[in-house]
Amino acid sequence: MKVTVRRISRLSKGKEIVKWRVDYTDHSGVRHRPSFDTRKEADVKRDEISNQLRTGTFRADAHKKTVRELAVEYLEYLDGRLKRGEQMTRGSHQFYVGHLNNYILATPGKVRDDQWAYLMTQFDEGIGEYKLLHLTSKAVGDFRDRLRNAGLSVITTRKVLVALSAMMAFAKNRDYVSVNPVHGVKVIGPRNETTQLVDAPSKEDLEAIIQEASPRMALQIKFSAATGIRAGEMHALRWGKINFEDREVIIDTRLDKYGIEDGQGTKSRAGNRTIPLGTELVTVLSQWRTETPFPGDEDPVFPNVKGRLRKHSSMLKYDFFPIFDRLNAKHLANPKSEPMVKRFRWHALRHYAISCWIEAGLPPKVVQKYAGHSTLALTMDRYTHVFKSTDHHNLMDQATSALFSK
Repeated sequence: MKVTVRRISRLSKGKEIVKWRVDYTDHSGVRHRPSFDTRKEADVKRDEISNQLRTGTFRADAHKKTVRELAVEYLEYLDGRLKRGEQMTRGSHQFYVGHLNNYILATPGKVRDDQWAYLMTQFDEGIGEYKLLHLTSKAVGDFRDRLRNAGLSVITTRKVLVALSAMMAFAKNRDYVSVNPVHGVKVIGPRNETTQLVDAPSKEDLEAIIQEASPRMALQIKFSAATGIRAGEMHALRWGKINFEDREVIIDTRLDKYGIEDGQGTKSRAGNRTIPLGTELVTVLSQWRTETPFPGDEDPVFPNVKGRLRKHSSMLKYDFFPIFDRLNAKHLANPKSEPMVKRFRWHALRHYAISCWIEAGLPPKVVQKYAGHSTLALTMDRYTHVFKSTDHHNLMDQATSALFSK
């Protein structure tokens, strides 16, 4: 397809006004005639359009639509998916909305000044006014550098680019762009950066926590440390999902961070799973069912005082974290007889369980299945913490004995 440059002139108040017009027709048969002040600008545009038409990468919308205009469409698309329950939870929805508004669409000279502004790094160098045509890999890389220079962490910057990449994938599906410019743009961490592991509590610290906890709280801790289920899965668990005869629990739903049950299942497809239960755990669960005022099949196993699903934040605030406060007070009062207990997050109990399965010798694929991971690589990369044990030293002695036998 031919792209031409023509000189256009007209008189205005007796003065000749000269423009240079690039004239071409795209693959859809639509004619385009953008004008420029200089012949040099027009020639650059002609070469650019010619290359795009020749390679099949020309997209008319990329020349007109801005990132901000695309974001309006993308957010409407996310809203629709959320309403229809199409693999979009409220938490995921807020992830995209937050990173788009706070960073990607940040307006120069304007920063947040509301009551939540202190929770985030202030940033006003977004890319909302960029035409999609100009959002190249270099432009994305420059945006990444501005985020890092503003003080955003490596992890947060990566999350922002994940949100941007998802929006550009949407643009590609709508045929607004031919390629996703975010692909291949990396956020480089420190040299010693490794896969983030959730640090599991020591067996001694976990025992101290269980001893200090109330009977019900102790049962929840033991249940999580034995089954490795996520917090939201535990809070959404109902009695009907526990098979006492076969000693197993079915995980097929979860509670989101807003305290609302997610009707779309667990975190991922692999999260819908059945986990075997130990004999002792089944015994204490059976005892708890006889004691709770809410023992029905549709009742939560660990409800709030009204028998309804309990928010995780409530449990942490009123039951879990106070245990550490009490143990710390005991340690400060009598450091010799009361050892210091290291504070840990609830999710560390999941890591503790998976680590114990690995230590017990369960095959990696079985661990992946019980953990509800989508891939084996995730299991091996993130959850291979193994407790220090003299057995490991003995095994290493056996493995290297031949080297030193003479």
